[in-house]
Amino acid sequence: MLHAVFHGKARTAGYLDDYALLGNSFLTLYQITKHPRWLNRAITLAGAIETHFSRPDGGFATAVQTPYLPLPPVADGDTPVPSGVSAAVRLLLRLTAITGNPDYAARALSAVRRMRGQLNAQPSAWAAMITAINRYPLPTAGKAIAHAPRPDTAGRLHAVMTTRALNGHDEIQIILRIDPGYHVNAHPATFDYLAPTTVAFTRLTPLAIHYPPPVPLRTAFAADTLAVYQGTVTVTAVFPAGVLSKQREIRATLTAQACTDQTCLPPAKIPLTLGPPPRPQTQDAPPSRHE
Repeated sequence: MLHAVFHGKARTAGYLDDYALLGNSFLTLYQITKHPRWLNRAITLAGAIETHFSRPDGGFATAVQTPYLPLPPVADGDTPVPSGVSAAVRLLLRLTAITGNPDYAARALSAVRRMRGQLNAQPSAWAAMITAINRYPLPTAGKAIAHAPRPDTAGRLHAVMTTRALNGHDEIQIILRIDPGYHVNAHPATFDYLAPTTVAFTRLTPLAIHYPPPVPLRTAFAADTLAVYQGTVTVTAVFPAGVLSKQREIRATLTAQACTDQTCLPPAKIPLTLGPPPRPQTQDAPPSRHE
C-alpha cells in the first residue's frame, strides 16, 4: 500500500495504521454483508502487516524503514484515531473471533506483551488498545505459545468454511489463506509426484468442486514452471439444493503441501467443521458463515 497522493501520483510507503485501520474496515463490511471478499481482504492485510511491520521483539513498527525514514516513529498512544499498533491488535483479535485461528491471538498477545509497561503506566493514553483487549479477550500465555506458528504445512495455511443456499443449488466455500512467502500446489498439480491441493467431504458427495485458477511459479528446486496457489484463494463445492440444510454437521478435509521457492514442508490433512447450515437464501444474498 501507498500512503498519499501528491500531484496525481501515489507515493510514500503505507504506514501501519493505513493497513490496520483498513483491515478493520474490511472486517466490519464482512460482518454486515457476510461476503467472503471482505474477510479475504482483511486476512490479506493482516498477513501484509506481519510481513512489513513485525519486529523481532514481538511488537510492530509504525512504518517501513526506507532511506528517507531510517528510524520509524515510535507509537506513543491513541488519539481520537487509534494508533497503528492498537488497530493492528484489534484486527488480529477480531480475526481470532471470526476465524477461530489461534495464531492471530498469539500474535496479538506478543504485541500486547511488548506494550505492557506503557499500558500499565498510561492506560488513558492507549484507550483504543485497552478497549480492543476488553472486547476481544486475549488468550492465556500458555495457550498462545502452544499455538504459535509451527514449522509444518498446517501452521502456514489458514482455512475458513462458509455455506450458502442459492436458487437451484447449495454451495460450500473454503477460503484458504497461505502465509506470505509460501505457496501450495494447484489442483491438479503440475507433476504426479507433487501433492495437489484437494478438498474431500465426509458423508457428502458434491456435484462438482471448483478449484481456483493457478498462477505460474518458478522455484529453485524445479526446472519447470509450477502451477500453484498463493495469497488467498477460494475452493467452491456445489451440492443439490436443500442437501446442506439437512446436515447437522459438515466435515471436510483440506489436503495441501506448503512450500517456499526453495523447499517444501510435509503435506498435511487439515480438518474443517461447520455447525448447522443456514436457511435458504435468494441468489443475491451473501453467504452465511459458521465456525
